[in-house]
Amino acid sequence: MNPFGLKSKKHLKGLVFAGCSYTWGQGLHYYNQSPTILKPLNENSFDPSLLNATHVEYIKLYRYSTKVARFFDTYCINQPFNGGANITSLAWWGKSFLNQEDSFFGYINGSSYCIDPRDIEYFSLQITQWLRSVVTDQDTIDYFQTQGIDLKDITYYILFESYQDKLEEYLNLSGQSLDQWIDKAKTNDINQLKDMLELIEQQGVKTIVLIWPNDLVETVLKDSWLSARLVNLSYRTKTYHCIQDLADNEVGMYIANDYENFKKPPKDHHPSMKCHDVISESIIKHIQKDKNEHSTNDTL
Repeated sequence: MNPFGLKSKKHLKGLVFAGCSYTWGQGLHYYNQSPTILKPLNENSFDPSLLNATHVEYIKLYRYSTKVARFFDTYCINQPFNGGANITSLAWWGKSFLNQEDSFFGYINGSSYCIDPRDIEYFSLQITQWLRSVVTDQDTIDYFQTQGIDLKDITYYILFESYQDKLEEYLNLSGQSLDQWIDKAKTNDINQLKDMLELIEQQGVKTIVLIWPNDLVETVLKDSWLSARLVNLSYRTKTYHCIQDLADNEVGMYIANDYENFKKPPKDHHPSMKCHDVISESIIKHIQKDKNEHSTNDTL
């Protein structure tokens, strides 16, 4: 209870959005007709030195998280840094929200203030590429250790790029196919996300899930707990399970092919302004449905 005897009884709870560059809003500043917009040498890369404070504030204003919060007349807390892996997003929750320096998945310095879960209603996690995650399969780690290779903090990207031959040796010795090993790696990654989301819900915060890459859709849908929290993306007459399928199948969902707004679009394959609109509208519908279901259950 407010210690100052506030007369209003309303406790305004906010929304939290974690994810990679898709959630941070990379590239949205290109939609501002500003003379300070600069073209990076590699247009699909992120060069923070080319951004100024007004660019970042423009991004904040138009990314999907802000649009969802504006609809519900509340505030949102967006993961403050651009990019990252699935575990990075969840580590930020552990540090900033649970105030745990030795949290479930460790922590990173992402926020100056602790955020109490009692002030948050929904936590939205946008799942990014599993290849960005560190290798967690213990049998794989143990085998590489016998070869004098420490896989601590090694991502799947680096494993495939630098140790392909050793991985093939391990797969032959263990009798696994590459596809079987990849399926296991994806499942491990998603299960880590689920464990942390369950921990978040134990704090009284409801969770929702978005998927970017389509190669994780099947893994998520196999899990009834996660699939119930999955935000499906609706556009016109079609529904998509992930952002990649939406953007690959509908015109103008990537900045790079948004000819409606650009004569020569930046070569940036992040979600366009239209794509952020579709994502925000889909999240709003999901939350409205969830609220209605909880309201109905409370009256039963």
